[in-house]
Amino acid sequence: MLLRNDPSQGSTDNQEFDLTVPELHECTMSLSKSSITVAPGAEGTFSVIFTNDGNVDWTISVGKFGSKAGWVSVDGASSGLLEYDDGAGTKTFDLIVSPDDSIEAGSESLVAIQGKEGSSVKCTKDIRIISGQSHDASLSLSNSLLSNIQPDGNGTTTLVVTNQGNGVDTFRISPSSPPQGWSVQMSKSTIALGSKHGNERSGDIEVQVNVPFNALADEQVNIILTVQSNNGAVDFAEITLSVTVAANHGMEVDTSSPDQTGRSDTEVSFPITIENSGNVEDTFRCAVMSQTATPSWGTSFEDADGNKFTEINIAPRSTMLVFLVVSIDGEEELDSSRLTIRITNKDDTNSQDLDEDGVPDNQRELVMLAIQSDRNYQMDVRLDDGGLDGRNGMATLAPDGVKEYGVWVKNTGDGKDFAVFEINGLEGLATRTLRMNGLVVGDPIQIPIGYGIWNLTRGQFVLDESATPITESSKNGVESRMLELDLFAGHEARLFEQYFLLTLTVNPSAETGDGGLLEIVVMSESNSANRSGKVSISLDVQIIYELTFMSEEIGEEITVEYDVSFSEKTQFEIELQNTGNIRSEIRVFASENLRGWSVSLENSFECNREGGELVCWVDVDSSVLIEVTVRPPSGAEMDDTFKFTLSSEPVETGVVDRQNLEFTVNGKQDSGLFGDALGSNTASLIASGLVISLLAAYFMRKKP
Repeated sequence: MLLRNDPSQGSTDNQEFDLTVPELHECTMSLSKSSITVAPGAEGTFSVIFTNDGNVDWTISVGKFGSKAGWVSVDGASSGLLEYDDGAGTKTFDLIVSPDDSIEAGSESLVAIQGKEGSSVKCTKDIRIISGQSHDASLSLSNSLLSNIQPDGNGTTTLVVTNQGNGVDTFRISPSSPPQGWSVQMSKSTIALGSKHGNERSGDIEVQVNVPFNALADEQVNIILTVQSNNGAVDFAEITLSVTVAANHGMEVDTSSPDQTGRSDTEVSFPITIENSGNVEDTFRCAVMSQTATPSWGTSFEDADGNKFTEINIAPRSTMLVFLVVSIDGEEELDSSRLTIRITNKDDTNSQDLDEDGVPDNQRELVMLAIQSDRNYQMDVRLDDGGLDGRNGMATLAPDGVKEYGVWVKNTGDGKDFAVFEINGLEGLATRTLRMNGLVVGDPIQIPIGYGIWNLTRGQFVLDESATPITESSKNGVESRMLELDLFAGHEARLFEQYFLLTLTVNPSAETGDGGLLEIVVMSESNSANRSGKVSISLDVQIIYELTFMSEEIGEEITVEYDVSFSEKTQFEIELQNTGNIRSEIRVFASENLRGWSVSLENSFECNREGGELVCWVDVDSSVLIEVTVRPPSGAEMDDTFKFTLSSEPVETGVVDRQNLEFTVNGKQDSGLFGDALGSNTASLIASGLVISLLAAYFMRKKP
């Protein structure tokens, strides 16, 4: 450079130097969210955007700092090239927030998100993480086994519920369904608890299990207790509470026939019912303690199958029929032996005599009298609906169905005697009720022997004023009584049989396919060893839907074809009977109308109308009367035959049990004023002539 007034003008001076601009690795950053709320176990996301504030591309990595920095992670690679791009370069990273429940719900934690080069922090910004609420709980029992609870008693334990979530929460406690008769009561079904991080995280609930009076000792019932969210949508935990029942012993013993009579060198059987009224299977010992015959008559105990025993096991809450069998070893008529027997519950250690009857409480005593006699004691029985021999009945009934049987008992012995009934089978499936003259039979019933007076009209034996059958030992004897009473007309002498009514009622809870056999044994009170008087009824539980169209007139066939004129409607009635075995809801309807013909159905009392159909409830063996109206087409000019179908079906099964009946209606033209001999043109001409004649006569009368 040349400078004026410079004394060194004309001289030169040169200096070399380098100008180097250093690389700047700087950044600024922004977050897509300044705060984020995430529940423990869930995930939240946000983004971080780094801007290159330096002067060169450089590699940036995402850093985290803070006590909860472990909650944050990078979705994908955690480092990448931050381009310069003339000062506009950016790099975006996606981050995931996954908190745990180590802090109280609603608490805030700051995590510094860093832009780093190596270990050097180049820029930083805080994300505020708000902890959501976790929901969880656990259960424990102070006593998980309630043992030896008395029948009709209860046991109690404490259920401890602990909140395993990080916030205040309300929980619902639910027990599983116990067996029938059992019940579970809790002091409360919901409980509010503080966070697991506080001191009020646990609470107690008293749980009481009520044991029914008929609970068996071999039962162990498990009640599952579940802790759920308050709305019951989520189960957090469950625990099992086990309950066992204490063993109780009890017994009852009875006999329906303490006196038995038999011929010499035969055996008589005394029926004995032993009831185990306890709740555990027990062993019972039967023994003859003494008898009055000398030398002693032979004795043994037998079960219902004739097996001899001295000890026998009986299930809890059940009754067993056994027999004391005595050999009639006397020498003369009316020799006898009075026997004292003891039945002991071997499993019951209670040998006290609290009732002061002279017999330990774990024993029962009976006194029997065996008598030698040459008389015959015997009963026979038959069913009204018992097949050809009157011995075997059959019943197909629906649940809650009822059927009645006439039962006839005849004294086939040598003299007046009492009948004893033994009814076995169908326990739990159906109730069985035996009545005489409307009263339930319990005690032995006296059955006369010989002949009675049979009323042919009423189908029963004649009774006297005291409602006692009029009987005589011989046919001649009863015919003499008939003469005295003026009862020959409409009556006859017949071997006497006592009438009983047996009612079977199936339990409503029975199911199709259930079934069983009912046996009725009728014995002489004086000779229970003779069990030849026996009938049986086989029961099958099955629902039968069956409908039958019938004529309104009893015994007549249904009229299914009608001839009518077009000016008339056709009306008739038809009876619909429920011949099934269950009360049914029935739809009654006709086929579609055709060619102007129409069919309508009516019933004003038992049925409801739904459109063109009738819906009726019909009991078993009952019927409804359906009124059918058929209307012909209007203005028909040609004869026409209309066929339609009347249908009925149970609502329950529909077309499966549908019954159809087809009718034919032959419609004809009206014969008209001049009969069928005239054609329509001729009739029109005559009608026109009549009109003209009438008009002429009218005007003639009007002329002055």
